[in-house]
Order: sequence, then C-alpha cells, then structure tokens
Amino acid sequence: QGRDPLCESLKELVSIPTVNPPGTHYTEIVEVLQARCKALGMQTEMVQVPQAEAQTVVPHAENYPRLNLIARWDVGAEKTVHFNAHYDVVPVSGNWRRPPFQPEVVGDWLYGRGSDDMKDSIAALLFAIAALRENGVQPAFNIECSFTCDEETGGELGAGYIVRKELVQADYVVNCEGGSVLDVGLGHNGVLWLSVTVHGK
Repeated sequence: QGRDPLCESLKELVSIPTVNPPGTHYTEIVEVLQARCKALGMQTEMVQVPQAEAQTVVPHAENYPRLNLIARWDVGAEKTVHFNAHYDVVPVSGNWRRPPFQPEVVGDWLYGRGSDDMKDSIAALLFAIAALRENGVQPAFNIECSFTCDEETGGELGAGYIVRKELVQADYVVNCEGGSVLDVGLGHNGVLWLSVTVHGK
C-alpha cells in the first residue's frame, strides 16, 4: 500500500536534474525538500555557502549556488541522531533506453539518474518520518537531517561545510548512502584523490 506514494515521491526527486558537475537545479530540489520537511512539522534551515567561499572550490559557483538543507524534529530527548543524504547526481553517460530524468517504474524497478545514488534514500528517510508522524509514534531521540550538495565531487561544500560551520548538533550520525543490500555498516572509507603520472605506454 505504501509503495505507490513512495515511488511517486522518488520520481519527483529524480525528475529534478541535480547534475554535478556543474551543480544544476540545486535551489529547486532544496525548496522541494524544505517544503516536504515543513509539511512533516520539522524545523528547517536552508544553508547557502557564501559565493566567495564556494568559488574557492567551484569557480563557477556564481552561476550554480551551493545549497544545503538542515531539518530537525526535536522531541525533547537527551540524544540526537543525524541522518545525512546527498541530492546531487553524476552526469549522464552512455546510452539510456529511457530519458534519465523522466523516471519510470517497470516491474519492480524505478529507472532514472539518481534513483539509487541516492535520492531513494532521501525519499525513504522522509517516508519513515512521515510514518512515525501519522502513527503518533514519538522517537526516543531527536531527529536531525541534512540534505547536502556536492557529494559526487568530494562534499567539501556539502557535508563538509555544515560540519565546519557546526550546524550538525548530533550524538550519532547515519549516512543514508546505501547499496543493494540491507546491511548497516560502521565507519566510512572517505575520499582519496590522486594525481598519477605514467611514463611510457
């Protein structure tokens, strides 16, 4: 019964082409997510990285502002759990049989760029919060969420920015990045950038 609303929610997110690089339609998706969080009774804070600071990382940030969203459900608990998910997607490559930003459900699969990495997690997270609200269940901890930009290019202006600015006020963090299994992992590999010079063939 819950599948259709969840799929429709995901389809709306996938249809917003938040392609990074360069970072398109960030404002549009953050406004959609902010409206969804407010509808769930959460307090929200839209966080835009100052242009001058953003341009030190992304020279074209003047035309593609970097935005993050913080949403909180404070139940007065002693502890807070933070859920993080990024909304940017890698550019389209290869030959698609379906338009990548016109999501379509075929059988048990929803096809579209970003449907797995990681707009599905955003839809599922908000769906879970909605289920708690609709059933009158108060969690044992405060819920804090962040929906961040630029993960696909290192995350310095996304998750990195909100942590540096001390906007994450949590005791525990769940990174909603997932895969094809239901395992919960402890820790994260991080990012490693290398510059390699090869001599000869």
